[in-house]
Amino acid sequence: MVREVVRQSAEELRALQIRILEDHLAARGLEPAIDPQFATFVISSLSQTLAPEDLIGIAAGHDTVRAVVDRAFREFATRGSASLPS
Repeated sequence: MVREVVRQSAEELRALQIRILEDHLAARGLEPAIDPQFATFVISSLSQTLAPEDLIGIAAGHDTVRAVVDRAFREFATRGSASLPS
């Protein structure tokens, strides 16, 4: 029972996040270069990794990840696409 409630809540949250991202892009007349479901999943995954690591003092690579993500978000917000370093 608890597992089902947690699953349902997580699915509803993910759907809301996707809708917010899609609405943000649509309001700016932008066509996303990547699927909003994928973008939302990656954003969520990064936060679920970075936050716990920060709490226990793991910092290796965090500044780089944050800088790349910040730059990508700025590009994505204005153009609907973002280039990532190879």
